[in-house]
Amino acid sequence: MSDPAAITCARSVASAEALDLLRELVAVQREMLAVLRRQAVAAPLADRLIQAVHALLEGEAFTAAQLLALADSPLSTRIELRAVVEDIVRGELDQPGAGRMFGRFLARNSQHEAAGLRLVSLGKGRDGLIYRIELATKTRAGNAWADELLKGGR
Repeated sequence: MSDPAAITCARSVASAEALDLLRELVAVQREMLAVLRRQAVAAPLADRLIQAVHALLEGEAFTAAQLLALADSPLSTRIELRAVVEDIVRGELDQPGAGRMFGRFLARNSQHEAAGLRLVSLGKGRDGLIYRIELATKTRAGNAWADELLKGGR
């Protein structure tokens, strides 16, 4: 392939392919940025989880494993729970490490409040940490005097 015309032709084909790949990469990057922007304005995962769990369990205690089992069931009433748990574990619920990732998420978000609800850790049980969704005002009622003091009242 010592013909200069053939070399020039091969280079221009390679350049065109590289340019097409670069355009494709830019398009993918733009799509990813758009998804990230939408996620930034969407409700945080902990907020979504607290609301979905409260809708299903109200005040019942649960563990991470029990919640994963509920989310993995095919019942149509649990679609929102399944969606948020899949977002938390970043994939399928039965993938290796999903339970551990979900348990860590719950532990990190203990005491998180959303929509007047709070994720509360009740301590360790036989199957791991036990949680419950409570009304935020219920768990804060004992601190009313501290809130008043912080506001400047005496």
